[in-house]
Amino acid sequence: MIQHPRNFLIGLGLILLSIIFSFPYPYSRTLGEEVGLRLGIPIYSNMELELGVHYVGVLTTILFIVGLYIVAYATKQGRKRYVIPLVFLLVIYAPSTVISLYQHTFASGVYALEQRSTTCDYEQNNRGVMVINCDVLLENYSNHSLEGELLFIEEKYWTDPFSVFSLLNDASPHPFSIAPRSNQWVNVFLEVDVSGIDDAYHSGSSSLFNVAVVINEKKRILTPKS
Repeated sequence: MIQHPRNFLIGLGLILLSIIFSFPYPYSRTLGEEVGLRLGIPIYSNMELELGVHYVGVLTTILFIVGLYIVAYATKQGRKRYVIPLVFLLVIYAPSTVISLYQHTFASGVYALEQRSTTCDYEQNNRGVMVINCDVLLENYSNHSLEGELLFIEEKYWTDPFSVFSLLNDASPHPFSIAPRSNQWVNVFLEVDVSGIDDAYHSGSSSLFNVAVVINEKKRILTPKS
């Protein structure tokens, strides 16, 4: 099956490295992005707004393509049709499977939580008061009930001077409590006077945005999961 074992291991190692770089847990960023930021290496061509060329994505793709080429070269001709699909299945399903197994067995606190859905509706009435109503669906995978605080993430690429999420965070804390092995809708309702803010919206809605959870002073940013 394997014609060149040494080359096969090198190719497989590059593929595994590409998987590790794109691993989306426990941070809101991939491990590759997190390592780059901690080393002071830019991960986007426009770091101010985190837009443009995604260097980590480019590097991950190159590692995968080179690794796949080496694995294919190291495999006997008649076995390539089996090995290459297996590699694709590994890349597609391995990260989510590992994360799910960990969260269902060993994870605790903020690491046992995932975000399933988010919606926010806001409208300014004729008295200049903005009414904000947000619902966030959180799921607790651990065997223990969890209590903490919910925060709303303002992304760097949002250049609008007015932010509903900033108003929500100014009014924090927003507590939540979730029973073991269950999901819970967390509702955040706020009325705030915006009559003195020229850029305030009249109405609108947001969905699929990121939130952060804080439990025992540990903070983790969550991204929506289906």
